[in-house]
This record gives sequence, C-alpha cells and structure tokens, in this order.
Amino acid sequence: MNDDQQNTVLSKASVFGLLDEAPMTALHYCYWLLASGRTLLDGFSVVSLGIAIPLLKQEMTVTPVLVGLIGSALVLGVLGAMLGGIAADWIGRKRTFIVDMAIMVAGAALCVMAREPSLIVVGQFLIGVESESTFPPAARTCRRSCRAPYAAG
Repeated sequence: MNDDQQNTVLSKASVFGLLDEAPMTALHYCYWLLASGRTLLDGFSVVSLGIAIPLLKQEMTVTPVLVGLIGSALVLGVLGAMLGGIAADWIGRKRTFIVDMAIMVAGAALCVMAREPSLIVVGQFLIGVESESTFPPAARTCRRSCRAPYAAG
C-alpha cells in the first residue's frame, strides 16, 4: 500500500475512535432527544396499559384470557418492525412516519372508544405495530444524520 492509500484508509479502530471523540452538536442532541422520546412513548403505552387493566376489570367483563390477550397484543405488534422497514423502502421514511402516526391515532382512538374488550385487543395491537414499525426508518434516519463529517460511508 502506498503512502496516499495509507493516509486515506482508516482502520475500524481509528474510525470508532474518531466517532467516540467527536463533539456532540445541537443537531445531534436534537436527534437524540427525538429518539429518546420514541422510547418514552413506547414505555408510556406499557405503563398506561398496566394502569388501565384493573380499571377495565371493574368496568367490563374481562376474563383472565382477555387480560392476557390485551397485554400480549401490544407486544405482538413487534411484527410491525418488518412492516416499517418494508414500508420505508417502498414509500419513503417521511411517509412511513406519517402512516405510523395515523395507525397510532387509530389504535388509541379504538381503545378509548371501545365498549368491549376485544376492541381493546385490536387497538393495542395497532399501537404495538405502530411503535415497532417506526423503529427501522427512525434508526436509519438517525444513523445517516448523526454521522461525523469525516466518518467513512
């Protein structure tokens, strides 16, 4: 390898070292805050569900099986992670985020207006799909926008 190639090619260790030592800019903090907010919203969904289930048992006839289905529906939405990546490839990340928010609103509205537990199961599943389908395009957006200017790729 000649001197020019040696000066332009960085080893993985030196690239990671440069990234670790790179200063955080206001834009990086903004992206970090947005990504953290997404995680906060996911956690809020789980905590809200935990608070709501005892109240649902008082208001509706909810069997233990339905309680399990309501709790599992949010987690089964993990299938949305596949859908989010595919949707981002087909229609773009921005449109995927808009569709995800529409799914979240639909799922939340369904849970709020539900008169029977089975509708809550469907609403929780939609919320789970939305929260997981947002992750792949969001991760790619953060990865692309938070790169240091001297990082390879």
